[in-house]
Amino acid sequence: MGILNRHIARPLLAAGLAALFVAPALANEKVKETGIVLRMQNEDGELNGKKRVTWPSIVKMLNDKLGNAQQVNIYTDVCNDGGLIKAAMDADNGLTPKYVIGTSIDECDSSEDGCGNINENPPGRLKVGSNYYFSYKAYLTKRIKAMPKPTVKQAHDSADADANADDDLDQDAQYKAGPGANEGLKIDEGMMSSHALVFGGDCNSLYFAPVRELYKCLRALGFTEEHLYYNQYSNQNLPEGGKMSGPGTKANFMKALMDLKACVDMNPGKETVTMFLFGHGFQEDKNVCRPPSAIPGEPKQGEPVPGSDEGKTLGLATGPDFWARIKEDALEDDPTLHAVELPHFFFAASEHFLTSPMIVELSDGLGGPPVFAGFFDPAQLQTVPGSDAGLIEAPLDPRAIGDLVLLYDGLPQLEMRLQLVPGDFLRIAIEDDLFHDPTYPFDTYGVGIRTEVVGATAMTAPPCSADLDGDGAVGSSDLALLIGTWGATAPAGTLLLGDVNFDGVVNATDLAELIGLWGPCP
Repeated sequence: MGILNRHIARPLLAAGLAALFVAPALANEKVKETGIVLRMQNEDGELNGKKRVTWPSIVKMLNDKLGNAQQVNIYTDVCNDGGLIKAAMDADNGLTPKYVIGTSIDECDSSEDGCGNINENPPGRLKVGSNYYFSYKAYLTKRIKAMPKPTVKQAHDSADADANADDDLDQDAQYKAGPGANEGLKIDEGMMSSHALVFGGDCNSLYFAPVRELYKCLRALGFTEEHLYYNQYSNQNLPEGGKMSGPGTKANFMKALMDLKACVDMNPGKETVTMFLFGHGFQEDKNVCRPPSAIPGEPKQGEPVPGSDEGKTLGLATGPDFWARIKEDALEDDPTLHAVELPHFFFAASEHFLTSPMIVELSDGLGGPPVFAGFFDPAQLQTVPGSDAGLIEAPLDPRAIGDLVLLYDGLPQLEMRLQLVPGDFLRIAIEDDLFHDPTYPFDTYGVGIRTEVVGATAMTAPPCSADLDGDGAVGSSDLALLIGTWGATAPAGTLLLGDVNFDGVVNATDLAELIGLWGPCP
């Protein structure tokens, strides 16, 4: 099969929810991605990178839907997923139900996920079919298989210990028990009953086999009910029992929480919920300005920006990671990396009236010279009929990026000045618009800068690339997956479900190769 290029997305400040797909097993290689945000696929299945659910948003949803739970236990294997613990511990908007959270990594690093044909250190990797899997989620699954009904702390601690001992993983898992939480509670133990949710948002390039094994284990434990949402998979019965409730979309996440809410509200304080969240994430630091007049839970209460000669100045959080990435993405000549696109300025408005281009300048706020980021024409606004909202994403001039680094490299904060002509007006969207305003049509908010870089790493091609579901054989389920993604496209070398020969399109060539590989994998 030759060389497979694995693309590693490394975004700067903005984030997205995107489509899911399952990677074929690799010959002892690992996947590494970055992120803070749990990405999920679009409701229409498109991979456009604009759908997102942030950790603070998840906390807000859990508070709203599961506030009556006896306890909420959350295990997550998403890059930078320690951000969930940070959000849960927020003094003003933290998680209110009693909770235990186990994450694969801290809030600043990347999780890893691997598969190989070697059962090496630590001995006893998770074996599914002919493959061995190693990651936080794989070791979590292995622990639950080996020791039915572990306590919520044991499940995390054992997965963390195995991940730390694995020579192919470099992770720093995090754990937090909230006030009043029972760490000795078994994962399926509720006063009245217990419920499990396995949810895979954007699992591009991650492995499905450990998740499927986990779901099988949870069903065997005797939860009152279990739900599995994953990948681009439709609602279907699984051969081993149970069912796939559907794809890992934002809408399905909300639906799952509503179903759980009905259960916990029936017996307040007596039902436990154990959640397993998997996928990719992007770092996000959107510099959302929440003025004192912002009313929690109310839409269209973001920062107003009226037209004036003075303009409106907002603080833009930066820091070492920001500067390292923007220099790497835009300025360094690194043959192992190539920029997907130039850094972009973006802003989301919950309402707007713009007749002329908006001027954007960046400075240190201490008297240093401003860096002109550009004129942003209202013609660039994405709008939806019947809505006053608007969204601009426009590339920054490379000279502006160069000037920005030359003048202000390393500053922890910049100032961003937005100047509208007198008579124009906009109100910057806040997170509340996403969840509380049915007329707000976008899945982004705030103002900031984003960029993305892709690293190409040569890897050995999978020994059985047509084994799309990772069960160790090529058969009818793989054929169904290929047919289900017929015609899908992606950049050549990118892992795309159904693209057996990695040419960037699912077509008759892939079908022929799959049929030629029918049967057990070598």
